[in-house]
Amino acid sequence: MLPFCSYADQNALETKITEVLVNGAKDSANQGTSCIFVSTPVNTACENGAIAIQNNNKELLASALTAKATNSTAWIYYDIVPGGAFHCPGRAMTSCSVISIGIR
Repeated sequence: MLPFCSYADQNALETKITEVLVNGAKDSANQGTSCIFVSTPVNTACENGAIAIQNNNKELLASALTAKATNSTAWIYYDIVPGGAFHCPGRAMTSCSVISIGIR
């Protein structure tokens, strides 16, 4: 099991996805960033434990929703964007952004 590792501003952890917040895409009146929350503590730069899915990336959203719906363990690789301010709908601003999600 890979509980947590860090490479410069990139981090990886094996965890469960506890919440998926989906915001509207470009065709929405309130377009924005979707976010996930996980069961394992993340880097303190991830305000309130939020990790953003930039540009509502469909593949990452599908993976996050699948992991949540099936209660599967997910391997999350994420980046810390210095000065990043991604808005998680109604919950938090975060400097952390998902790079990839693997599901077991």
